[in-house]
Amino acid sequence: MKATTRLQAPTKHQLIAEELRQQIVSGKLAPGARLPTRTILEQRFDASRQTVQQAFDLLSNEGFVEPRGRQGTFVAERPPFLRHYALIFPHRPHEGRGWPRYWTAIFHEAQALQRTGRCRFTPFYGSDSDPAHTLYMGLEHAVANHQVAGLILVCTPRGHHQHIAFEESTLPRVLLAPHADLPGTMILGPDPNSFLDRAIACMAERGRRRIGLLFQEMDELEATQAATTARTRCDQLGLDLQFEWIHGCNPLTPHWAARSMALMACLPDAERPDGLIICDDNLVEQAIRGLVRGSKQTVTPGKDIDIIAHANFPWIPQVDYPVTWLGFNMRELVNTCIENIELQRRGENPPSNTSLKAVFEHEVP
Repeated sequence: MKATTRLQAPTKHQLIAEELRQQIVSGKLAPGARLPTRTILEQRFDASRQTVQQAFDLLSNEGFVEPRGRQGTFVAERPPFLRHYALIFPHRPHEGRGWPRYWTAIFHEAQALQRTGRCRFTPFYGSDSDPAHTLYMGLEHAVANHQVAGLILVCTPRGHHQHIAFEESTLPRVLLAPHADLPGTMILGPDPNSFLDRAIACMAERGRRRIGLLFQEMDELEATQAATTARTRCDQLGLDLQFEWIHGCNPLTPHWAARSMALMACLPDAERPDGLIICDDNLVEQAIRGLVRGSKQTVTPGKDIDIIAHANFPWIPQVDYPVTWLGFNMRELVNTCIENIELQRRGENPPSNTSLKAVFEHEVP
């Protein structure tokens, strides 16, 4: 259904609020400054006291101003355009299209940071939606009314060029997806090569010699590049990485990982990997289940095969077997995101592409 709100003329109290909002955003009315009195605004806009009060109420609800009784109304010390961030997801959780643990970890860490009082996050869902969709219209309204300091996208949105948030806004933007390309947007995300490098090196240090890999599903070019990177590193360390030991699975259908690992577990001892690297935390539980079931309990994770698995710290999957966790600090990711948005907002130029390096669980602060 097409939206009609864009065609409606603003009311007088909305016009008053917009002028005051612009003065706050421009710095003419700085944080802590007292707003003009209601009497002055009544005369300036030829408006009634009730209309001016409606404008104040609107700005107060948006977080721009704070009423202080007889002292007057003052600009908030931390108005939304300085501390409120839009966290943009393609769709809501549990809509039948899958919700990766990476998104869940980002959401939880944003909420944890919000509880410190440093900033505020509002999730917006529907970045793949038509611009007239009500979910995305809420973001458009927030952007147009200076209610957000920056946009944080968890993945590349489809059809974003049609939307005001990307066409007309100069708001700082960060895309939390490695190896992506979105003009005018800073790219920040985990470095998968650092994960592979550290995982393979750890296997070599433990004396493992035959390495299996379980990747998330990729296209042919990405899969070839990832396998080549892994094989080169294994060759450098004298490890064996056979073609049939490299598997891939869609993180949104992880049950197939159990079947792949069950087939690998059926191989004779000398032809089976003694080290397994799981590169996506959505696949961990099913992969381990497949190893144990496929071998009919003859392969014991942690004994017959070492497992190094990906994690979005501190949100680690719960498993019953020994696993060495290697991954990325989501708290660092969210904090780096905010720091870079602040740099953009001040007119500075942070790196256009920043990668987080993989760390082991014991290295996470």
